[in-house]
Amino acid sequence: ALGSRAVREMRIEGELAVTLGSVAATRLKVARGASALSFEGTIWSDGQSPAKELTTAGALDLAELASLLRLPGLWKGMLAVEGALSGAGVLKEFKGTLALAEGALHGLPIRQAEARVSLGRELLDVIGFSARTEGGSISGAGSYAPVLERYRFVSRSEGCGPHLPPA
Repeated sequence: ALGSRAVREMRIEGELAVTLGSVAATRLKVARGASALSFEGTIWSDGQSPAKELTTAGALDLAELASLLRLPGLWKGMLAVEGALSGAGVLKEFKGTLALAEGALHGLPIRQAEARVSLGRELLDVIGFSARTEGGSISGAGSYAPVLERYRFVSRSEGCGPHLPPA
């Protein structure tokens, strides 16, 4: 369960190597609906055992993700995910790239979008993003700290004013 939201119909396949000092994944695939992520590397280590960087790649269905997280507005398309997870313990920090070939983000039609991000337990850092919409482009960077309820985003847009969703 994710808080009070149940995660149903999740499929997990692949190989795990479990020793006294580590848990490592080999071609581990986690899927739900149209979304699927693959993992390769060390999931957990006691710090003494050899560890291999945990990498991930795959795609997330934005409509499924928005429903699970209860995000308002229209979200559609497949979000490509590629990056690495690092840090001590099971809760890791993700650093990588997110890309959307075509879809909608909170109702805004997107032709192409890409973001470099870092996501930890207490901070989402958007190192840089760019998107092409039906009428122009948006680019920027920012961060969001949900625990502190603080955010900072700087963006620049050209020609996409009429296509922005209502606030």
